[in-house]
Amino acid sequence: FRNYVPPGPEIWHTRWTNLNMISSNSYATASTTDPSALSESANAAGTKRPFNLKKVDFFPTSRSMILFFEARVLDCWR
Repeated sequence: FRNYVPPGPEIWHTRWTNLNMISSNSYATASTTDPSALSESANAAGTKRPFNLKKVDFFPTSRSMILFFEARVLDCWR
């Protein structure tokens, strides 16, 4: 995953901007108990919450969000 390079800087920048928007809108405080917040998913999965939600690291945050999505989808089938 880390060696994957998107086809161009424009596409990468668009994905990174979208990731920043999702992070700034969907992460709550670190001590939240709201199950829909990404902070709660990060606590449950044992991953780190991004330090700066306006400018997140692309690969760690995207991997975390993919993990949260897959966990929530699998939880629906439980």
